[in-house]
Amino acid sequence: GTTTGTLRLAVVVLGLSDLSKRTAAEEYIKGKITLSQAAQQAGLTLFDMERYLVENGFKSAYSTEDLEKELQLLR
Repeated sequence: GTTTGTLRLAVVVLGLSDLSKRTAAEEYIKGKITLSQAAQQAGLTLFDMERYLVENGFKSAYSTEDLEKELQLLR
């Protein structure tokens, strides 16, 4: 019924969300994209992306220099 269909949809959406986070994290770790690009791709804030990385065992290599470079790009 409707409940089963809704549940299936929720599982698919959650699966896609997790996949986009993992893909963005892997691209960030490989140096293909910046942390802010990874966050945007994953649909997360910068803070939430950093937390996702830490919670999933990724070590942060994001430095204040990286932040300054990204801030320059935004100006």
